[in-house]
Amino acid sequence: MRFVSPESFTFLESAMVLSMVVLGGMGSIPGIILGAAALIVLPEVFREFELYRMLAFGAAMVVMMLFRPAGLIPAKRMGTRSEEKEG
Repeated sequence: MRFVSPESFTFLESAMVLSMVVLGGMGSIPGIILGAAALIVLPEVFREFELYRMLAFGAAMVVMMLFRPAGLIPAKRMGTRSEEKEG
């Protein structure tokens, strides 16, 4: 492959990449690496539950959005917003 185009990826692959970023924490490189490792290793560990994999995957994403919306390792903020300085 010499270039990447949208046709190169299926919907499932695109959803997995997005999930890796959301799970690990947007803007956090160590978090994204942890999210990618988790989403690659865990399906292999729980291979006997293959029929319920997408159900468990969706439930895990809902739980993450409810309890850890910033991800497993959130990005550190570098500065403050102008609204925070005024208040």
